[in-house]
Amino acid sequence: MNRLTVLTLAFAGAHAGGLIKRQYDDYEDYIDGVCRPGDDGTDNFDWSAPCNAVMSIQYECIYGAEYGDFLRNPPPSDDPRWEDDAEAPTEQPYEAQRVCICQSQFVDQTTGCMKCNQAHGGVEGEDWFDMSLVDTAMKKYCDASTPATEGFANYFFNLVEGGDETTSSSAAESSTFSDPIGNKTDVSLYFTPSVTGT
Repeated sequence: MNRLTVLTLAFAGAHAGGLIKRQYDDYEDYIDGVCRPGDDGTDNFDWSAPCNAVMSIQYECIYGAEYGDFLRNPPPSDDPRWEDDAEAPTEQPYEAQRVCICQSQFVDQTTGCMKCNQAHGGVEGEDWFDMSLVDTAMKKYCDASTPATEGFANYFFNLVEGGDETTSSSAAESSTFSDPIGNKTDVSLYFTPSVTGT
């Protein structure tokens, strides 16, 4: 499955280095670390990073404001929602998900997330994909004349993953990879959002 899936809550810290040459075991963690960075000194995500903003938008639109807040402001580790047997959140109605996603900055922030993965040496079709897939998917999804018959996660990721046949496994299967811009996480190196904030 594509590493861009929204509901991945695991966080990996960025690795140090200029021109990065790593074994594949660190490849996924490295891309996640530079494109889903944490705030300095905390275990929280840096919400100004587009990939983190996309995760926040999707989580809140799919599960509601309570779970968006849970993601942005994690409760203490003894909160029962962290337990392995905790009840999974219930998705909002499909139409509510659609209204939320379509009125958000999802497309703009997804563009930034894809540019981050691309700028850091990610593989097309594995770490990033052509934004025309997102544009096509969102136009269809946001068409109010069509009934919302499935949740956003199912609709979007099935369409994008099914439509991207350009996957190159060369970097993912090779023993090393390189990062053209190093482990820098400054968003301005690869993206200028059309609107600030999320």
